[in-house]
Amino acid sequence: MASTFFPYKSSDDVGLSLTFKGAAPVETGDLFDLSRVRPSKPFSIEISVLLSGKALQKVLHASELSDPPVEVVVRVSSLTSRRRFVVPAPKSGHSYRCTLSIRPDDWTGDITIDAAAVRKSGASNLPVGFAADKGAQVMYVSAPKTIRLDSAGEVSGSGLDVLWEDFSDPNSGLSAYKGQLFALDDTNDLPRVRLNSSLAPQVVQVLNLEGPGSPNAPLRDMAHSLIAHSVIAALLSRTLLQVRKDASLDQLQDWQQKLFRDAASHLFLDDSPSDPVAHLLSEISDDESFGQVLVFRVPLAAQSMSKLGISTRRALIEAANNA
Repeated sequence: MASTFFPYKSSDDVGLSLTFKGAAPVETGDLFDLSRVRPSKPFSIEISVLLSGKALQKVLHASELSDPPVEVVVRVSSLTSRRRFVVPAPKSGHSYRCTLSIRPDDWTGDITIDAAAVRKSGASNLPVGFAADKGAQVMYVSAPKTIRLDSAGEVSGSGLDVLWEDFSDPNSGLSAYKGQLFALDDTNDLPRVRLNSSLAPQVVQVLNLEGPGSPNAPLRDMAHSLIAHSVIAALLSRTLLQVRKDASLDQLQDWQQKLFRDAASHLFLDDSPSDPVAHLLSEISDDESFGQVLVFRVPLAAQSMSKLGISTRRALIEAANNA
């Protein structure tokens, strides 16, 4: 929230604390980091907000202090998850409390939580400057807390090239796939994703959308995730087959080694081995275990890595709301 709300905005006057149940973040200042061991099951956050009587004296008239017309709300938002809502925090003793339930599959990236003290009733006979209209003024806003579910991390390399090509062009070598959305080209050292520019203009327009504000953004996110899911599953399967053949990571290209290590933790979310890479190497060496990994675990890992489940649910929910 902006710092220009009238009157007397001061983050120090609102104390916000978070207590996690079912998750153990690494706390550094106002950052609660869960990205190192991302929870696979729902967890809850008990939120407590303290608002001092001295602070209220700055923004309320003396006649209101015996029964302060104040309510506290907690704002929860995530740009990457395209979610934002407000949770009321009823007064409980000397603080204001509420509980937030988080389903990790519904969120990605950072979640920001802050609290605000808001006038809940008007008093038209008050002097000018006391924010008398109900809901018209936020009196105080806390410093925000950040919950990190996914870390952006360091990008090692430039990633995959994504090229627009006309699949209907006989010279493209892709005319047999002119009705397809994309094709994975692994003929070079670094694979490339080719997108089909000969599809309907509306499809191309959706895929090229920028920013989260468009009504078609959920559809774009789902399409991107579907492409990423297919690409990750294909490249990961080929990488695992190569590791099984060579019995080593040493023969892999740099991008394959990174993919292997990144995917290891996603392949065993239910088991949570202490060393996912070593565990994956062990599974690959066993015929039966390798079959299970390739057939069942790779598609689920690719879904987790591409955020397909999150973007698909979001698109379906927004489509239903707009129907």
